[in-house]
Amino acid sequence: MSSVSTSWGGAGETFLRRMLWRRVDRPEPIVALLGPPGSGRGAALEALSRVCGGTVVHANIDFGQTGPDGAAVEPDPVTATALIAFELMRGWRNLRGDPTFHRVGLCLLALNERLDADRGAARRQIEALIDQYARGTREGRATAAIEQTVVTSVELAAALTEVGTQEVVDVVRERAKPVIGALLRPIAKRGLRKAFRWHSRNPTAEEAGLVDSLIALSRTERTQAAGRLIEALLADIEDNAAAKPIRSTCACLVPDDVRAHEHSWVLLVDNADTESGQAFLTELGEARTRRAEHGDVDPLLVVCAADRWRTEWNHWWAPPAQAGPPTGEQRRVPLFAEATHALWAEHDAARDHRGDDPVAWWYPVWLGSLSPTAVSEVVAPLAARARDTELGGFTFHLAAGHPLAVREIGAARAADGSAGPEWRTGLWTRATGGAPWWEAMARRSLRGVVPLDERPWHELPAVVVAAAYLADPWRFADSRLPTGFPALAAALAELREHLWISTYGPESRLTALTRGSPLPALHPWLARCLLAGLATETAAGPDDGPVAAWPLLFGALRAEFGPASADRELFYQLALGEFTEVSAALAGRFDTVDHREWIATLEDVTSAPCGLLATTAGDPCHRLLLDRLPARRTVTEVTVAKLVAALWLHRDPMAGGPRRWYREIREGFTHLHHNSTRIDVSGLQEAALRFR
Repeated sequence: MSSVSTSWGGAGETFLRRMLWRRVDRPEPIVALLGPPGSGRGAALEALSRVCGGTVVHANIDFGQTGPDGAAVEPDPVTATALIAFELMRGWRNLRGDPTFHRVGLCLLALNERLDADRGAARRQIEALIDQYARGTREGRATAAIEQTVVTSVELAAALTEVGTQEVVDVVRERAKPVIGALLRPIAKRGLRKAFRWHSRNPTAEEAGLVDSLIALSRTERTQAAGRLIEALLADIEDNAAAKPIRSTCACLVPDDVRAHEHSWVLLVDNADTESGQAFLTELGEARTRRAEHGDVDPLLVVCAADRWRTEWNHWWAPPAQAGPPTGEQRRVPLFAEATHALWAEHDAARDHRGDDPVAWWYPVWLGSLSPTAVSEVVAPLAARARDTELGGFTFHLAAGHPLAVREIGAARAADGSAGPEWRTGLWTRATGGAPWWEAMARRSLRGVVPLDERPWHELPAVVVAAAYLADPWRFADSRLPTGFPALAAALAELREHLWISTYGPESRLTALTRGSPLPALHPWLARCLLAGLATETAAGPDDGPVAAWPLLFGALRAEFGPASADRELFYQLALGEFTEVSAALAGRFDTVDHREWIATLEDVTSAPCGLLATTAGDPCHRLLLDRLPARRTVTEVTVAKLVAALWLHRDPMAGGPRRWYREIREGFTHLHHNSTRIDVSGLQEAALRFR
């Protein structure tokens, strides 16, 4: 299969066209690219880097790299800042000269050396050290070849790992000299006056003189120096950007009132949720806040991959799992390709009234899912080899556009040598690495989020209970959690934090007609994996013996929540397979209530999960349902039964995909509209039109 990363190129290009342009007096955000694990955040950053190419000044940093021995290598904020400076020093086609980072170099020099306490002696010492570092090392003499001398963040981390610690020994100092010397080379050529002027103006220097701030920094512990070093980086970037780049045409999507504009520099941060990544971004936000107090604005647009929601964002942004509209100063998190500078400007204006809140620099955006076209392009070679013309649509709907799921479904299809769509039968229970496919997929999706109990189950796993509970559309009107599942609350909290629960999932075609806005739901891919396990596994029953897990759980939920609402009771009845009773009840209500109200109930009731589809294909399942109906029934009863069956099955790709059932659904609503005894049948007509 081809890489799914190519599918983010279009969205990345649109994002940059909307966000790259800037007003020189407006600060840039820290964009958090959100999505659940496996949603392609890293691939989206790679796509952004390709779109930037050699004309958009940008740097990449990954806080989740591994070294040659396989151990994690997480650069701390000091190392990360130096690495970013080196990344930005590359030659850029649209700049008149290569960027220089003398402030960063001086800060690292001060951390690596013990400067004299006397101001005059310290200045002479610094000048001598610059000459020694820049001209006395091979790397310092060849700044342009820095890519050959310090190639990776792993090597750079090794060079700078102990700089600024309490006891800097000679071997540590010598190891760091080549790296720092490369940054100091431009100073050795042009002099110190400009660099010293900045250090004396730095707010943390307390106006102590030309070199006093560097003297103080040389006595600062490494962990306390990161903020100062990041301020130096931002100041260097601001100065470099002020040296006007060569003008070139661009495709920025700017407002009508904006004519000439500048372009941001871009920092792409992967694995931002590691401990070191969070530490760096926190220091970056605080450094920007301190600089903003003095009117300093840098042009650095930061885009980072985040796999969890941070509660401190709640004041400014509505959480993805929040039901209802934003409240107070909240704004809805936009989609990746729909994020605009205008929305950021609105937020930034509100931030100005809140003072120095470093959290307010964040601008969360939702990555979203791969489009049907993108998924079809990914699986096209495989579909051609297997002569499976339905593979693209099936993969898209089963994965709900989730990139990792698309890849896993493709791997499962490639492992099956049969032609056509028959390979889907029994997919959930097919052995994969010693476990059913549903379990293997669920474990990969939940790695690092919430545990999934080993089979055979004694008690139902909390995350499986969560999948069944979250399927209930009435849960928001009744905030009670089901009793008897003490670990459920913690599982739900983890799923929300790691973005598996959101309002950004695929919408039913009836949502706009019946509810107006989607409810938060578990991502369909993860929900299908977990519910397939529920449909095929057992758990300990009331007598402690193994019983089928599906009726055990949905029976318990029905007993607790069903009696409070007739509609909710129908939902749980359908989940338990009582199709005949549910369709008869819905047929009995038809024409007794407003049709839009009836359609809303129909929509919610038929959203019940269908356990039959874990082991039975769509067409046999459909026949099985309709064969259960009594022989004597009215036209309305027959039509409603067919409509309930089609709406129920069309939600699950294992039943053949949604379009397989559109005609049945459309004809059902049309027949009901012709047989209604009510004056207003517009709701039925609109519902039919939504399934064209």
